[in-house]
Amino acid sequence: VHRSGQMNDLGFEEYCNEKKGSGYDMDTPAVTIDQLAVRKSAMGENSGRGVFTEVDIPTIGTYIGIDVSGASVRYPPPSVEIIETFEIQSKVYGSVGGITLLAYMNGYGFTSQPLGEEEANVDANPLTFINHGCNGTFNVGSFTTFSEQTKGIDEYMKKAVVNRDDEEVMELFNLEDCIYDPFAMRDSTTASATATTKPLKAGDELLDNYLGFIGDLATVSSDINDLRNECSGGKGLIEDYQLQHRHADDNDNHEDAAE
Repeated sequence: VHRSGQMNDLGFEEYCNEKKGSGYDMDTPAVTIDQLAVRKSAMGENSGRGVFTEVDIPTIGTYIGIDVSGASVRYPPPSVEIIETFEIQSKVYGSVGGITLLAYMNGYGFTSQPLGEEEANVDANPLTFINHGCNGTFNVGSFTTFSEQTKGIDEYMKKAVVNRDDEEVMELFNLEDCIYDPFAMRDSTTASATATTKPLKAGDELLDNYLGFIGDLATVSSDINDLRNECSGGKGLIEDYQLQHRHADDNDNHEDAAE
């Protein structure tokens, strides 16, 4: 049984014989984390923090933050379950502890099911603040051409979640030329490094396509609608949480002053 669950050697042979792929290429230029800055995003009033390059990046495919890509905060399945329970109890008893943990995990993390149950990983570096590029303005990540405004994107995304081998999905996600990377596929904690898809100038904001992170069939439509709302000026999960938290702090301060 164990043997049948192992990946065959063909994937390794294909990956090692191909120069392209998602592994580290010593010949590819790289921008290190100290050449980036985190400040208020330029994507809108409610867009929160953003990541900006402080150097020109003329070469498409330049690595971004690969020097810190191995570090992440991991929530194994038991931790996810505890935090979700804690969040429910926090609402009942008027505490913010569980809500804070869940907002951090869901707002900045990536969920996956490598061992059958849901776990989450949050980049333990500034790349976690990279925003979604609305209306196709993304410039890092995958070479995709679709956005939250693409006609029929809801159905395409549902197909992608169910079957990545679907021909329309392969074309939409530009997957035809992807090479299987055994290291990346087996370890989701190393996924924070990214690469540019357009030339960038110093001062440009790094923007990804958040549609590529949708992986739950039950929430495809709501996730896309959330992106459309944020791109129209609405608050995202993190900004909404921080606003509520600030209001709670202000109320506590007023009550303390009154006493």
